[in-house]
Formats: sequence, structure tokens, C-alpha cells
Amino acid sequence: MNSIKARLLLLLVTAIATIALVQAFVCYRTAREEANELLDLHMRGIAYAFRGGVAEAVSLLGNASPGEEAELDVVVQIWDAYGRRVYQSHPHANLPASAAGDGFSVQNSDTGRWRVFAIRSAGRLIQVAQHLEARREMAAQMAMRASWPILGFAPLLMIAVWWIVTASLHPVERIRRALSQRRGADPSPLPIEQIPDELRPLIQEFNALLARVAEVIEGHRRFVADASHELRSPLTAMKLQLRAVRRAESDSLRAPLLDRLESGLERGQRLVEQLLALAREERPPVPRDSVSAVALDDLARNVVAEFAPVAIQRSIDLGVVAPGRVLVKGDESSLRSLLRNLIDNALKYTPTNGIVDVRVDWIDSAPGLTVSDSGPGIPESEWGRVFDRFYRVPGTDGEGSGIGLAIVAEVAARLEARVSLARSPLGGLSVDIRFSRMRSADVLHAIPPVD
Repeated sequence: MNSIKARLLLLLVTAIATIALVQAFVCYRTAREEANELLDLHMRGIAYAFRGGVAEAVSLLGNASPGEEAELDVVVQIWDAYGRRVYQSHPHANLPASAAGDGFSVQNSDTGRWRVFAIRSAGRLIQVAQHLEARREMAAQMAMRASWPILGFAPLLMIAVWWIVTASLHPVERIRRALSQRRGADPSPLPIEQIPDELRPLIQEFNALLARVAEVIEGHRRFVADASHELRSPLTAMKLQLRAVRRAESDSLRAPLLDRLESGLERGQRLVEQLLALAREERPPVPRDSVSAVALDDLARNVVAEFAPVAIQRSIDLGVVAPGRVLVKGDESSLRSLLRNLIDNALKYTPTNGIVDVRVDWIDSAPGLTVSDSGPGIPESEWGRVFDRFYRVPGTDGEGSGIGLAIVAEVAARLEARVSLARSPLGGLSVDIRFSRMRSADVLHAIPPVD
């Protein structure tokens, strides 16, 4: 049963029914005991009334009609000092004289069991008796009259509980209707007026989620618009170059056009690869406990080896500084994408005969990665914007698309790492990344055993 309303109603109705039955039972038992005490008190009062005289007591009690059932009445019998019965209120109800002495007792006769109260006064034995079955019926009737209101009002209480639960859950139904009337990806927040305090934090968190979803939707919209704009320019240029190739009248005129066309295709391919990489990284972060440790120093050497031909072609000194084993919790593909974009960005803006250094090391028990270059750098006033997608610093030379550092920022956010920019000791830009600290158990688990 997943319905809160149904669960509440079932539990409350069950509780009401159980409590009502227990109360009725306790009330019934208590009323029976009180009824028996009251009947005993009545019998005692009749017995003491006969101590003053038979005539006076009979005038108070009244005479029983001959046809009246004896077991429904109180039977009074009086014996004198010689054991002779001198008075009997019901001739047909003959009971022997009580041998138990003064007080209450139970006697058996041919008409059943009787509750008897006996006292002695002036040499006489006064005995007042009542049939036990009649006492039980009278006590039960008195107890039922006392307990039936509890059982009678229980259904009314259940109806009241149903109405209260339904009215209390009305805000949930109002929220459901508000959500069902939404059209498309409407990120507007839900109203929190007249919302119970218990639901208000939930609605506030849901509104915060809607705001984040709206940001993601807006980011995707801007991404599609920017990607379309960025792809339109190289595609248009390649189309014009293709037309120029077709119009070329000789191979000598066609060769440079084909070189430019090939260069344009390479730039377009690189842009598409970066867009796909950015799209892949725009996914929820993976929990740290579900990923294994990656040797960042080995990964850095592998990525640097991939870019070695480019660096050699441009006479750039590209190297790795890794004093020891550095482990990072994260998926290897994301870390490789981060390294590739950092090194590619540094090589792209570093002039010929420049330097690009990649350093991997532990800093305050946390793994760190730094990529420095001897390029022109980025003005400090632009450091806050270079991580925006498709943003390029005004006046920057090169063939970049302004998406490399955006991918770096996206990957760092997924890996819970911190990215910062600084002036490089080599004269250009230094990108510093600090990852979360590794736990000792993760470090020991990731270190390969010694043969």
C-alpha cells in the first residue's frame, strides 16, 4: 500500500476501533462490578429495613403479585429464635436458613443459585436473597447502557478522521493538479502559499530543482545555438573553398586550395570532437565510491606522448614532471579528456620554440595537476570568462574555438576538483587543478604489489 491517505486511514480506523473495543470492554466490566455493588447495597438496605419491623418494611417494599416470577424479585425470609419461618415475601421461593452466619453467601436450591445476605437482630434471622441469573442480567443491562455510547460514536469518529485526513492532504492534491496542468518544460516554481510547514521544505527543494533544470535547459539551448553558429562558419568556408577548387584551371592553382580545404576539415573535425566531448561530460557526477583510482602520472605521460609529434613539428619543448605515483579517484576517460584539452590548448597558443610543462604531484595529501606554457597568457581581467563556452579572448591569435577550457571546467566539476588560473613562471598561463584528497584505503588498494 503506497498511498499515504489509505495508510493513514487504515491505521487511524484500526486504532479507533481497537481503542473503542478496549474502552467498551473496560467500561462493561467496571459497570458490572458497580452494578453488583449497587445490588448488594440494595439487598443490605432491605435487610436493615426489616430490623425495624416487618410491617414497616413491607409497606416500603410493596407486595409481589402472585403471578410474578420469583427469580426477578428480591426474596425476604425471617426466622425466629426457634428456627420457625415467621415471614416470607415470596411463598413459592423457599430457601433454607443461611448457615454461614451474617454477611453475603451463595446458596443452591431447586430454583438455581442465589446471592444471600443474612443478619441477626433481636433473636431473629433476616435473610435477603436474589437469584444470581437475575443479578447477571440486571448488571449486564446496566453495563451495556454505560458502554454502548462508546461503540456508537466510534463510526462517527471514523468519519471525522476520514474528513480530517482528506482535508489535511488537500495541499498535496492541489500541487498534483498544478503539476498536471503544466505544459512542456515549464520551469516556473510551484506556489508555496498555504502550504503546510511539513511540505514547505519539500516544495522549496523541488523549486530549487526546477531552477537547476531551467539552467540546464537554458545552457543546452545556448550550447545548441553557439554550436550551430560555430559550425556554420567552417562549413561555409569549406563550401566556398570547394567551389574555388572546382574553378581552379590547373593543379598549381588547385593545390593551395586543397591544403586550405584540408585544414578547414581538420578544424571542423576538431570542433565536432570537442562538442561531443563536452556533451559526454555534461552528465551527473559519478559517486567516488563507485570508481577506482587512476594513476595520473602514467596517464599524463601517455597523453604527452600522443601530442609529442605536434610539439616536435612546432619545435615546442613538451615534457612531464612526475616525481612519484599520483592517484586520482575518477574515470579514466574524463581525466584523459581533461589532459588532452589542457595540453592541446597550451600547444595551440605557445609560439615556436616555446615550452609546455605538465606537472603531476601530491600537494597537502591531495593530487594535483599543473599545465604551464610560455605563450602570451591571458589577462587577469579575462580569467573569469575563459571557461565560458565558445568564448575567446579578444585579439587572440590561433585556430581555437573557445571550448577547450569549458570542457576542462566541466570535467573538473564532475570529478569534484578545483580549477584555478595563474601566471606561469614560463611567462604564459598556468592552469592548476587540485583534486579531492585520497583516503588511505584507496591509496593502499591502488598501489600494485611488489613481486
